[in-house]
Amino acid sequence: LVDQGVLTLPLLVEKMCHAPARLFEIKERGYLRIGYHADLVLVRPNTLWIVDKQQILSKCAWSPLEGHQFNWKVEKTFVNGEFIYDKGFINENIRGKELEFNR
Repeated sequence: LVDQGVLTLPLLVEKMCHAPARLFEIKERGYLRIGYHADLVLVRPNTLWIVDKQQILSKCAWSPLEGHQFNWKVEKTFVNGEFIYDKGFINENIRGKELEFNR
């Protein structure tokens, strides 16, 4: 939607990061702030790639997006401020932390 001009990058971040954290009252997530868990994905724009089974790194090993072409590619991923993924290399020693809620 960013490529199509429907969303700006700041609006995309608002809708995919900030809004869910606020809506579900998730503690210390959804923003890049001191004291928050740094869950971050760095993407490279204008890099065509197609999701295929060999690239799926989830526990379930499938995706509804398999076969879909994207114009942005994930380069690096940080979980709780820890570097976990870099262009195919995965640090399997790092795990996410359970979400906490402000309720």
